[in-house]
Amino acid sequence: MPDGTPTYPCVADLRGSDVVGAHARHFGADVVMTIGDPHVCPPEVYGTLPWLAWAPTDFIPPTRATLRSLASARWVWSPSRVGAEAYRVAGIKRARHVPHGVDSRVFDVSDREVARDHLAAVTGADVMDKFIVVTVAANKSSPSRKGVYELYAAFQTFLKNNPA
Repeated sequence: MPDGTPTYPCVADLRGSDVVGAHARHFGADVVMTIGDPHVCPPEVYGTLPWLAWAPTDFIPPTRATLRSLASARWVWSPSRVGAEAYRVAGIKRARHVPHGVDSRVFDVSDREVARDHLAAVTGADVMDKFIVVTVAANKSSPSRKGVYELYAAFQTFLKNNPA
């Protein structure tokens, strides 16, 4: 990074599972924290690390793959109380509720026109007077568990009720 913060690359695995251990040792990490689907963190890799899994809950009860991975974590946090309880009921007794959020008094887009100008400059797109819709939905499961169709349907309803 330009500010001098070390940035550790992945090598073959897009999630970095092939090098996370080496990076943690090089950095002298006390904790390796992940936030995301725990089933993509191989327990044979992460179980050798001081792993803190901040793990959203997609299914109740949690899937076998999720529980297999979380069994190797030293600490398990869930951003929801329901998720933490589901993990505990499923046998992950060390699961704790740790909320995930942003203090909008600290982090906010106070000048949306400046933000749109910046987005237009970066993308080259005309974003003035447009709805900007985004989602975090990396998905490789079938059927999809991200609800992309439902997102489009909800946005269509929004547009019908809020014409531009």
